[in-house]
This record gives sequence, C-alpha cells and structure tokens, in this order.
Amino acid sequence: MEELIAIKKKLELERAARLMAEAQGRELTGLANRLKTLLMALQTGVLVEDQNRRILFGNREFCGMFGLSAGQLNKYDPPCTPSI
Repeated sequence: MEELIAIKKKLELERAARLMAEAQGRELTGLANRLKTLLMALQTGVLVEDQNRRILFGNREFCGMFGLSAGQLNKYDPPCTPSI
C-alpha cells in the first residue's frame, strides 16, 4: 500500500512539474512577444543575433538603414562577419 502511495505522489509531482514548465514556457513566449513589439516600435535600428551570430530579428528602422525588407533579412543564413 505504501508503494502505491509513493507512486501516486511521484506522479503528482511529475505532473505538477510539467504544468509549471508549460506555464513558464507560455510566460516566456508572452514576454518575447512584448519585447519584439517594443523593439519594432523603436526609432533606432536594432539587430538581434544569437550566440552563433545568426540573425534572429531586425526592426523596421534597421532594415530601412540598409534597404532591406524583413523577408530579405531573414534570408541571411550565414553568420554576419564582424565589422571591426
């Protein structure tokens, strides 16, 4: 009987952990969307790259500075080369 109780508690803990992870994922997605909206509204050019220097995002102002559309910016697959 104690083994069944222990198994039930373990399953409940695993379910709770999974639900927390899902909630955190939704929260991070919402935060990322709000940040992207804020960056899009800036009147300064912004380019966001990942740790491998792959382009993740460029706002309208950045694209306008270089005469690019958002679609063209997304096609830059190789990492950007350092400008210095």
